[in-house]
Amino acid sequence: HAAIAYLDGSTIYNGAPLGVVTTLGNEQIQVPCVRIPTIMPDVNVVKLDIEGSEFHVIPDCIDELEDVDTWIVEMHPFFNVNGVDGYAAMYEILEMFHNRNYKISWIDRAEDKPEVKVYDLEQVRMYSTFFMQRKKGEQ
Repeated sequence: HAAIAYLDGSTIYNGAPLGVVTTLGNEQIQVPCVRIPTIMPDVNVVKLDIEGSEFHVIPDCIDELEDVDTWIVEMHPFFNVNGVDGYAAMYEILEMFHNRNYKISWIDRAEDKPEVKVYDLEQVRMYSTFFMQRKKGEQ
């Protein structure tokens, strides 16, 4: 067992049931961690819900995982990322996908009936699940 991270080795986990990899918090547990390309170099679908670590993991491996056609990512922009506002970090991640020819959609959970919408920067809520699918015939 290991945490997904932007490095192979070990990291600090805060010990909460839905915890995060962080040096903040009362309880700090050292856990092994691995990069996605280390354990799944030929993967073509990636699903991440890693409580803020997506802002470190995706930039680390997006270019190395060139065979991934679909990413499903729960983004948590209420975390600050290396001193950068979480929303700014989220937009940077989405730009990475846009610049690599991915179509971006997201689930709007603000309505009574959640719906999938085409990505629009002005509509994104506090946290959302994003679907990035490589446009056919492009890589």
